[in-house]
Amino acid sequence: MTLISRGHAPNPDDQDKELFVENFDLLLSSEQIILTNGDYFFTQLSFAWCSWPYISGAGPLPLGYLLQGWREQIFKEPCPACGAEVLLFAFGGSPLSGAHSWSGFCKVCRTVQSGRESIHKPFSKRTYYVQQLRNRFPARAKRWEEYDGVVFSWSGTGLQPARKWRLVWTELANPASLPDLIAELKSGRKQSIRRKRL
Repeated sequence: MTLISRGHAPNPDDQDKELFVENFDLLLSSEQIILTNGDYFFTQLSFAWCSWPYISGAGPLPLGYLLQGWREQIFKEPCPACGAEVLLFAFGGSPLSGAHSWSGFCKVCRTVQSGRESIHKPFSKRTYYVQQLRNRFPARAKRWEEYDGVVFSWSGTGLQPARKWRLVWTELANPASLPDLIAELKSGRKQSIRRKRL
């Protein structure tokens, strides 16, 4: 038997990252607004992710998760260029070997930085933290729903009516795109732009 385990494979968009860097101060100064609005909290950033094999939790990191991780210091590293703080938006590694890498934005250099060492060792600290974030702030909820269905009967009567159960997922937010979020934050009109487009 072969066990195959893969981490998350991101598909980053350079324009998305440029927009993020250009509006970094606006996003930081709007932290409270973003953290208290589900549609803003779950804004997806194509370049923000975490990846590791073997255990759950890897995947995209919405903007709210990044803000929480920055606030609680677990998504921060010293800048290799100037020694100031790099606010991470991507990281990955192995919870078994501890090998890892990270990328983020330095608040002083105003550049994207990356590295392979971490002040947060072992790497499993970050995996556990992300798992906790996903549990505390889920993007969707699940519930079991009963419905009318049919079952096959071998007694010669064929299909018969029966009550069945299915798992139903409900999205808890309608995430804003990064361009819409920035436009709404700049205008001061929360969600008004997206509501017009729905």
